[in-house]
Amino acid sequence: MKKEIFQTIISFSIILVGIIFILLFGCGKQEEERKVSAIPQRVISLSPALTEIMFSLGLESNVVGVTSHCKYPPEAQRKPQVGTIFSPNFDVMSSLKPDCVLLASQDVEKISRVKSFGWHPEVFPDKTIEDVFAAIRYLGKRFGVPERAKYLEEELEGRLEALRKKTGGHEAVRVLLVVSRNYESSQLEEVYLAGHDGLCEPLLAIAGGKNVYSGSMPFPKVSAEGLISMNPDVILEIVPDEILRNVPKESLDAAWQRLSKVNAVRNQKIFRIAESEAALIPGPSMVLWAEKTAAILSNF
Repeated sequence: MKKEIFQTIISFSIILVGIIFILLFGCGKQEEERKVSAIPQRVISLSPALTEIMFSLGLESNVVGVTSHCKYPPEAQRKPQVGTIFSPNFDVMSSLKPDCVLLASQDVEKISRVKSFGWHPEVFPDKTIEDVFAAIRYLGKRFGVPERAKYLEEELEGRLEALRKKTGGHEAVRVLLVVSRNYESSQLEEVYLAGHDGLCEPLLAIAGGKNVYSGSMPFPKVSAEGLISMNPDVILEIVPDEILRNVPKESLDAAWQRLSKVNAVRNQKIFRIAESEAALIPGPSMVLWAEKTAAILSNF
């Protein structure tokens, strides 16, 4: 009889411990899941592209902080800044009390830092055109505006398809796409191109261009000799607004004059698009950039 009572007590104790474990750890897990599933109200974006997507979805009121590189749309610059893409200020971020931080998937160290502060990271790949649409769909669902996301995606896809039809019947123009250089120098210094990637090159093709760079690097740095050997028919530069405001067009053109053998230089086919007009980033403005580029190349 005593043995049966003892076994009953043991069984009851095991059940009781199990119930306590479920209450302590199961509820904690449910609470964590609830926090993640709740719509974030205080978002910091460490990605210009993700900032743009949030604004395009009408979610700007959820954004409490951005980087100094988040310049598109221009309204994003009115948000509190938390440093640069490369070196965010985590003290400033902490003062904004975020419940969510948006990052690109390659920012491994920053993702780890965000987690160490107890903030929830939302991480996105941003290498291809499809990555942009996937981010739009996800953020639309995550923030409870899936219909807005669907409308935005369909609108952007429609504009890209219209461009494909418009440019598809024409011979592609050979383009050198410059994404960065020392614009204040009278010489061609630190020239970086859009190379072989899943975003810039396909967008250029949709706009009716053909990338003259034939290597495998996504953003190669090239010498003057390399530029001469590629011999583009059009040079297209993506230029920061402050450069366009402070550096005369004549000075920007002068750096190219030593490459007089290059078709684009000889024929004065050097064009520029301001970053604020159409940023070449993995966000909705990529379509506007393609449209502006197509307009330039259609007059060639």
